[in-house]
Amino acid sequence: MSYRGLLTSFVALHVLRLGSAQFRVEGPAFFLRATVGEDVVLPCYLSPGMDARSFEIRWMRHQLSETVHHYRNGEDRYVEQMQQYAGRTELARDGLSNGILDLRITGLRPSDDGQYVCTVQDADSYGEATVDLEVAAPFFHNAQHWMIALGVFLVLSAVFAGLSAYLFRRKGKFGMAGMERGDRCGVRPSPGPRTHAEGPEGCVRAMVLPSLRRCLGKGGKGKRPRGAGGRAGSTAGPCGWWEGARDPLEMFPRMKQAALLTTSSSAFAFQ
Repeated sequence: MSYRGLLTSFVALHVLRLGSAQFRVEGPAFFLRATVGEDVVLPCYLSPGMDARSFEIRWMRHQLSETVHHYRNGEDRYVEQMQQYAGRTELARDGLSNGILDLRITGLRPSDDGQYVCTVQDADSYGEATVDLEVAAPFFHNAQHWMIALGVFLVLSAVFAGLSAYLFRRKGKFGMAGMERGDRCGVRPSPGPRTHAEGPEGCVRAMVLPSLRRCLGKGGKGKRPRGAGGRAGSTAGPCGWWEGARDPLEMFPRMKQAALLTTSSSAFAFQ
């Protein structure tokens, strides 16, 4: 065979090899993110798309160089599969005829985080692509104890603050109602018609009337003790106050009335 014939044969063989290797293995240009417990699909495909059912497809961990999933001669092979992926991987069979080599991983674990390599090989060619997977743990799975305690404390504090504000508002309403019903002497009237107490004499009457009503309500009556002071012919109640008086001040002797009025005047001046 001449030199020219050898050169022609070599070129033809090289063209045939290039024709059989006319594919590239492509993967995503971004990180895949998923959460522990979820399922994820690692994308991988041939460009241009072609039938890959007769190819050998192997998914591996980049750093470990161990097999995650192996497909060859139309079958899944699990002899070389890593134990942690047993029963959790599935190759997309429906897309193989179009060059789709996606791998599905179920029930993600924190250890699944990392880089994966999708390799494709036929009789004359080989190609690969990398896929980066980031597996995020749920908040309470990854959070430290102090973070959880702080969150619980903040929630309880918010609930306590809201309840306190609600009770304070209710108490404020009742307090204002009580102040409206009260008088300027600082004495809250007993249930019944509202009485207006203005000036020292009014303060004395407001303080004495409730006690007088309670005393007379007991129904006890007796003769006035000798030397007790007061108006002749009156009867004394069980508390020592006088029944039948038209004005509360009349229950007291003149000197005691003056003392009460002086004390009430001082208290009234500071209102």
